[in-house]
Amino acid sequence: MFAKIRNCPFIIRSERAAEGEKEGKCYAVQYDILQGNLYGYKGAIFENLIADIFVKMGRKLYYYHKDSGLEIDFVTRYKGGCYLVEVKATTGNTKSAKTILAHPEKYHVAGVIKLGQYNVGKTDNILTIPLYLGFLLIEY
Repeated sequence: MFAKIRNCPFIIRSERAAEGEKEGKCYAVQYDILQGNLYGYKGAIFENLIADIFVKMGRKLYYYHKDSGLEIDFVTRYKGGCYLVEVKATTGNTKSAKTILAHPEKYHVAGVIKLGQYNVGKTDNILTIPLYLGFLLIEY
């Protein structure tokens, strides 16, 4: 059974209902987010935030996905090279990006920019920066 809250058109089952609390009760995505209950939406929210920043900067959005499961959030030009952009809601692994970096002859990628809840840092070809500094990636 689905419920409509505040005329919100996007309805999904919440984790609480899936865990058996008031089985069948559903919540609107926006309502949950406004209440601070991000559940599994946090990654999507952060990716959309960066997508919005890039679009407002005039960047076109490119995404990479391969049937093997290899997936990159954004591919962009930065400092004259092709860079992968990974957005992480938590301190997560960038397995797909590392796989691509391990094969430079095949993918021709200059590096990875990892945006998330991090301090500024660089390890090998992976630049990590906080989400709120995403707007500074302006050099083409």
